[in-house]
Formats: sequence, structure tokens, C-alpha cells
Amino acid sequence: MTAQARTLAFCTGVLLEQGRRVDRFSRPLTMAALVVVLVYPSYSGREPLELVGAFMLAAAAGLAEMYLAIRVAFDAALFHRAASVSDGDEWVELDEALTRLALLPKAKAGRHPEARVAGARRLFRFQIAALILQILLVLFAAGIAFLRI
Repeated sequence: MTAQARTLAFCTGVLLEQGRRVDRFSRPLTMAALVVVLVYPSYSGREPLELVGAFMLAAAAGLAEMYLAIRVAFDAALFHRAASVSDGDEWVELDEALTRLALLPKAKAGRHPEARVAGARRLFRFQIAALILQILLVLFAAGIAFLRI
């Protein structure tokens, strides 16, 4: 692997590590949404379908974000591993291991580093989009709750 490819892998790993921050912000929102979905209907005298529905969607967006956070963190570790090896082509060994674990289809093995970076960045953008959707749904639900008071 060239020095330029190692630097690209390292920078991508550092970028993907920011997914932890996104996840740290999303998890409390997910927990709060789940608590509201489970507890609020039993305390209110009526069924606030819009409110509970909005919080259910926020919880679903949070669970999607959590899945994406796991994928992004895994990719970050792979990019750091690839960047740390100076001899040989680390991607070949990683592809073989991922294929044996059924985590990578054989058709995707041997991709160019730029294609790998593009895929990892796409996952990271999806993670951020899931958080933004979750925030918007929580704000929408909070607005509904405020109007019902």
C-alpha cells in the first residue's frame, strides 16, 4: 500500500470516528422516545396517537442510527488497521477475512481504496441523516405535546 493510500485510509478512519459523537447524541433521544412510547399512554387519559406515533418514528430513527453507528465504527477500525500496515496490501487480507465471515460479498472484494472511502462516507452520511430525522421528529412531537397542554 502506498503512503498516499495509507494517509487516505487514516483520514477516513478519523472521519468515521466522528460517528461516535453522532451516536452519543442519538442514544438519549432514542431512550427518551421509547420511554414516552411505553409510559405516556398509561398516564394520559386519552390516546395521543400523533404524539405516540411521532415518538415511535423517532425511536425507529434512533435504532436505525444505532445500527449505522455500529457499521461506521467497524469501518473506522478497518481503515485504521489498513493505515497501520506499511508492508503489502492490507486490503487483500481484510477482504479475505471479511469474505470468510460473510461480511463482504465476493463481488465487492478487491475494490479500489477510493470506492471503499466513498462507501464508508455514504454510511456516515446516512447515520447523520438518521440523527437529523430523529431530532426533527422529537421536536415535532414536543410541539404536539405543547399544543395539547
